[in-house]
Amino acid sequence: ALLLIILASCSKKGKDNEAPVITLEKPVGRAHYIELESIQINASISDNVKIEKIILTWIDTVSFQIDPSFAIEKYSDIINQSSVQYGKLFLVFPKFKTTWKYTLQAIDANGNSAFKEFAVDIN
Repeated sequence: ALLLIILASCSKKGKDNEAPVITLEKPVGRAHYIELESIQINASISDNVKIEKIILTWIDTVSFQIDPSFAIEKYSDIINQSSVQYGKLFLVFPKFKTTWKYTLQAIDANGNSAFKEFAVDIN
């Protein structure tokens, strides 16, 4: 009985394996936009511990290349927050006439990550 008490008192808490949760608010479904229209991206992101960074990427699904005129968005200024309202606004320019695949990624302090993908058609 004494051995069981010692083993129970030495057990460690498990590592956090819970990924952040991303709730995409905008755009809803497969949105369609025209030239010079604004694309609003809104999401609620939360984690049981803290969110370390958010990365937004977008890819032209026709050429399958990341557009070099944009950088990958990285937000490390939200460290130590367990939830955040994410918002980004883009203007549609004529060269974007295609379907774009967006990926929103949230990474927590323990390296767990979550992804939300959505497509936007631009005519």
